[in-house]
Amino acid sequence: MFKFFKDKSVFRCFTPEVMIATVIVESAIALYIVLRYHTTLFGRIAAAVVILLAFFQVAEYHICAGSNVFMWAQVGFVAITFLPVLGYHLILLVSGHNHFLRLGYALAFLFGLYFMLSPNALTEPMCGGNYIIFNPTQGLPWLFKIYYFGFLFLAIGEALQWIKNLRTIHGKGGALFWMIVGYLSFIVPVAFVMTTFNLGVNIFPSVACGFAIIFALILGLKVVPSYYDKHDKRKTPPR
Repeated sequence: MFKFFKDKSVFRCFTPEVMIATVIVESAIALYIVLRYHTTLFGRIAAAVVILLAFFQVAEYHICAGSNVFMWAQVGFVAITFLPVLGYHLILLVSGHNHFLRLGYALAFLFGLYFMLSPNALTEPMCGGNYIIFNPTQGLPWLFKIYYFGFLFLAIGEALQWIKNLRTIHGKGGALFWMIVGYLSFIVPVAFVMTTFNLGVNIFPSVACGFAIIFALILGLKVVPSYYDKHDKRKTPPR
């Protein structure tokens, strides 16, 4: 078990210790959000985002351990499938809009079923030195790519549009500001790594979730508290 990690020629980003530490940190963040903000929709969605990130780390742990790798690849893909629309939902709770939200959840649900139930969706993944290489049988469906990256950038665009209207670094304006920072905290380094090392799209989920622990910290320690910041005197927008 874990004989791969004895290879001295690779970085140790995916040692069992690092994976376990990441799961513990993300689980602690999720628990904090649940205990303090579970009565609110914003808090429950934020906790769900962090829990799904932790689930993906657990899936990667089992893949590199050689334990039911196909099943855990399915679990990992289902977990990350819901992340873009959940993040977008958080921002819409601030703006008071619901543009494309039902479509986003419908697509996430359908893709989740596809990855979990279709025997042709994924083949056995490979445990690499710094990432997990997922192997969709015929490549990721083009519609899935549009959904995934589309809702990431829809979220950023919505946040940028509405942060100008709020005109405050406190309360909901602060929540939008830190959401943008959170998105950039993993998008920028992932883009750098992917382009610098010419990595394929099949590696993107693993690389992105490796950096996403930064987003989880920002979400739990800055975004959610800012959303309920008492300095925000502005009337809550309609939902």
